[in-house]
Amino acid sequence: MSELDLSIDIENLLVARNLRHMQVAQAALAPGYYLRAARQLRDVQGCVLIGTGFPVVDTFETDGPVGAIALYQALETLGAKPVLACRAVVCGIAGRLQGVATEGPTSIRSSRRRARGAASSGS
Repeated sequence: MSELDLSIDIENLLVARNLRHMQVAQAALAPGYYLRAARQLRDVQGCVLIGTGFPVVDTFETDGPVGAIALYQALETLGAKPVLACRAVVCGIAGRLQGVATEGPTSIRSSRRRARGAASSGS
């Protein structure tokens, strides 16, 4: 099985139940988008901002933060410098995990300073 075939199989499995109508989004993308994303993430360098914990109705998303933390740890392993930006309640939970830096929404200025500092230092 080729990498492209594997990517397409994963893409199809993830939208198979179509609970959030993601097959509509999938139809708008060229097959192999997981493979393209993986290759881009593999080669990324420097500061990467990962946003998660967005408001959904009267609460916040619950699946995004877990994926964002996994992405953070993977990027860090690959040598990037990830920054996790999230709502205060999510940051409080994620901040307890080893190796996860968080910035809450009340510290937008410090988030900007941190991102600018990382960008100007070439990291």
